[in-house]
Amino acid sequence: MSEVNNERVENILTQIQMKLETEAKTSEIIAKSADDLLTVQTQKYNDLVKAVENIGSTLDNLTDKLNVLATAFASLNIPTATEIEKTIAVKAEEISKNVNDKIETIEKSIVSENEELAKKVEVLEKQPVIKSVIEVEETVAKSVVAVETPKDFINKALTEMQTSKDDNRRRQLFKAITLLESGASLTHVKELIK
Repeated sequence: MSEVNNERVENILTQIQMKLETEAKTSEIIAKSADDLLTVQTQKYNDLVKAVENIGSTLDNLTDKLNVLATAFASLNIPTATEIEKTIAVKAEEISKNVNDKIETIEKSIVSENEELAKKVEVLEKQPVIKSVIEVEETVAKSVVAVETPKDFINKALTEMQTSKDDNRRRQLFKAITLLESGASLTHVKELIK
């Protein structure tokens, strides 16, 4: 019996040894696979870290560029619609004042010329006249009626500009007004805009 027991024990020991060898090989394979897996995972982790660092660097660059753009945009100093409207209103008022000043100057000049004409008419009236009085009065009346002042012409031109739909005509009228305001003769201006 003891032999049988010994054989059995040997068999059991052999089986245990075989199982231990198999488990040792399996453990070795698992350990090697774990090492390979750990190496791969470590590499992936390192690649991920580099990618995150690159993204962070890119975001920093974008932030810098956005800051530069924001600074440049802020330095443009673009006026608002209200500021533009105020500027236009001020310029329009200045132009209107200049036009009125020039019209007043022209009116004064015309009044002065009319006074001179009246004095000349008085002198002529005092002189002996061969023609009848009626003919002289008609001539004087025609010359007085025929005189159109630059202010009258400017007022007519402004009225026509407001009602005219023709852009070319409006440009002509605007040019005529500008010329009259700058001191051009009424006859010359009338010839230009026929």
